[in-house]
Amino acid sequence: MAAQSLTTYALVIASLVMFTHPRQTFAAESPCPAILDRKFGLSATIPAGWKIRDASRRNGKTGSLISFGIPNAPPALMRVAYQVTSPWEVPSDAFPLKEMGPKPTTAAEIDSWLRKWQQAHTHNHLNSSNPYYEGYRTRPESIISRSINGHRALSWTAEFKRNGGDWTELETMVFGETAYAVVWLQVPTASRDTVGREFEQLVASVRFSPPQH
Repeated sequence: MAAQSLTTYALVIASLVMFTHPRQTFAAESPCPAILDRKFGLSATIPAGWKIRDASRRNGKTGSLISFGIPNAPPALMRVAYQVTSPWEVPSDAFPLKEMGPKPTTAAEIDSWLRKWQQAHTHNHLNSSNPYYEGYRTRPESIISRSINGHRALSWTAEFKRNGGDWTELETMVFGETAYAVVWLQVPTASRDTVGREFEQLVASVRFSPPQH
């Protein structure tokens, strides 16, 4: 079992009640499956009908990425990425921030750091030559600091054009004591309201607990 990949484990979740890997556990519970990553201490509930397409460790196994398929909006891109806070360092070249700054500890410090991350994320899109982000614009009124299950978080919405169509990006970053997560959805704007409600269900369920090594 240990020799198989996390991707394999993620893809077979639909047919299993409980599947445990030495590094990660996915627990399927009626009516909705759930993610429980014991090593990183992250858990979340997956909306009914959503499917895990892929799950993998990354950044030298200090981070993880889970991708989902959404049946009622097949073109949508949905991911949950999370990274440990120790070591406190830039995890990869693709990370929006090029300098982490001091590790935040108070609610005000965390809120400030999350806003810096969001600003860097937006800056990267605005300066990208990627044609899939034509006219990328973050809606300023959508940037909201909040608390999710006792964790500081920041949510925002952006709009852009892709292949001539209108798209919406919904994003929430949740900061825990031992890790932080980015919950990220890009969806055709016509499907935003329906899929957005399901997205918020997942966001509202994100929790961090002490990791089990």
